[in-house]
Amino acid sequence: MQPMFTDNTYKLMLSPNALKIIAVICMVLDHSILVFGPEMFQSTYYQFIPGLLHCVGRISAPIFFYFIPQGYMYTKNANLYTLRLLLFAILSYIPYMAYRFNLIFDYKHLHCQNILFTLFFGLIFIRIIHEVKNKVLKTFFLVAVGFFISFCEYGLYGAAYIFVFNYYKNQHDKKACIAGIVGILLVYLHRYINFTKYTFSNIFNSFFSSENLMSILQSLFLFIPIFLISRCDYTLCKKPSKFLKWFFYLFYPAHILLLLLFRIYIIGIPLR
Repeated sequence: MQPMFTDNTYKLMLSPNALKIIAVICMVLDHSILVFGPEMFQSTYYQFIPGLLHCVGRISAPIFFYFIPQGYMYTKNANLYTLRLLLFAILSYIPYMAYRFNLIFDYKHLHCQNILFTLFFGLIFIRIIHEVKNKVLKTFFLVAVGFFISFCEYGLYGAAYIFVFNYYKNQHDKKACIAGIVGILLVYLHRYINFTKYTFSNIFNSFFSSENLMSILQSLFLFIPIFLISRCDYTLCKKPSKFLKWFFYLFYPAHILLLLLFRIYIIGIPLR
């Protein structure tokens, strides 16, 4: 089976590892904002920096979602693949909660789990589609996974991405896949627009408010990973690297822990 979006007519091609490194860099730039806090950018000249870095951060998640169905397709052992994702999601729990909410545990934030849980439940979602034959059980399990993934970062939007990438992974019609992504983006944009009053004036003012414009700009940045994914070529990765394989698993909890320690001991913001 050939991976999605392989087209040798493109001059610029990216290996899977190169694509993952781009996603990692974008993620770190995004996460660095919570370390320094918005108060570090109060100057008129620097107020745009948090929003800009959040926009750059929007590039990473769709790339991570892309590799879930690809990983399922190429893995030698789906059970070990699933277990690895769950293990590192659990390992990331405390650093993520401390980093994002400045506390170790709070039941009020149970609905905000880290993205590795999103990837884990996304993989479960794919495995149910491919491995459960009974339609009633399949529907029940998919609904259950949809419920759990809604408590994770990106929630059902992440699940929708993974579903689209899984559905089109063996088809070369890039337009169809991009159309699915565009549909998700439209839903994503819709959440930022107040359509409670369907008058042109209200829609216009809501759409072009400063808060919505930044959210929309961040959403539009989601088109960039689609372009990058279209350049992904698995033939450029002839021999899998065990070092890089484990590096990408370890990097998420490790970088959050380092950012957290930097905030506590360098910036001087203690945990509650």
